[in-house]
Amino acid sequence: MARRLRHRAGPGTLSGPRIPEEGESGHWDAEVRNRSARGLAGPVEAGGTVMSESEFELIEGSGNVYRDLGDPEADLKHAKAVLAARIIMTLDDRGLSVRKAATLTPFAAADFSRIRNADLGRFTLDRLMKMLATLDRELQITVHVDSRRPGETAIVT
Repeated sequence: MARRLRHRAGPGTLSGPRIPEEGESGHWDAEVRNRSARGLAGPVEAGGTVMSESEFELIEGSGNVYRDLGDPEADLKHAKAVLAARIIMTLDDRGLSVRKAATLTPFAAADFSRIRNADLGRFTLDRLMKMLATLDRELQITVHVDSRRPGETAIVT
C-alpha cells in the first residue's frame, strides 16, 4: 500500500496528497523513472505522425536568428543582442551587480536589469554602445555595413 503525505486540513481546505506517489502508478523502479538517461528508443511521434531521423533536414543558419525567422528589423535586433551580450559579459567579468553598475555609470539599475533580461525594446543602438563604452573604457566599437547588391539586406557586424 502506498503511503500518502497529507497536510492537516483546516477549516475550508481540502485534504489530499501533497506529493504524488510514483508507486501508485507502478513505477517503483528508479531505472524506469529515469527516462532522460536512456535517450529515445524509437521513432518520435509529433502530432500523431511517426517521424524517423532520416526525415529531418539540417539547415545552416545565417548567423542572425532574426533574419532566419524573417524579422523585418533583423539586423538592428541582432546588433542590439550582440551589444547586450557584451554588456552582460562585462558585468559578469567585473563581478558587478546591476546596482553596482548603476553607481559606476550614469545609467539606472533598471536599464542593466532590462539588458540582463533581454528586454531590449526600449534601447537604441547608440545607447547600448554608450553603456558598453562606459563599462569598458578600452573597448573599441566598429560598425561595418555591407550592402553588396541593391535590394539585399545590409549586414551589421
